[in-house]
Amino acid sequence: MPVRYFVTGEILVVMVEGDYASEELRRVGDAAVRAPGLPHPAPVLLDMSKAAGLNARSGRQLRATAAFFAERADRIRRIAILAPTDLSYGLMRMGATFGETMGLVVGVFRSLDEAMRFLAGGAGPSSVEDLRS
Repeated sequence: MPVRYFVTGEILVVMVEGDYASEELRRVGDAAVRAPGLPHPAPVLLDMSKAAGLNARSGRQLRATAAFFAERADRIRRIAILAPTDLSYGLMRMGATFGETMGLVVGVFRSLDEAMRFLAGGAGPSSVEDLRS
């Protein structure tokens, strides 16, 4: 599956790998925010570092995905989007802007360390090793 999720500590991680359908991201995202034992609201890391086919995403699709997460804002404290390439960063920044207009707290980052610091508010895991443990 190109989209999967897991919980590490108090952080919900949604990973996108390969080419994915927006509907799959929303289906998995819906299951993820309802994960047992997840604190509410939870910080969310949306890892787009291995996503493919981003150049095929339209503004409408990005807006729909932002609206999906905004509809679940009671379960989400903030969202960090990991987007290390120029293309993914630009597109995810556009999506984050849509989310921000809908009341979400969203940041787009090129490195995992930056994303984790944003989610933790300066505390908590701050490296790939901490995330994977």
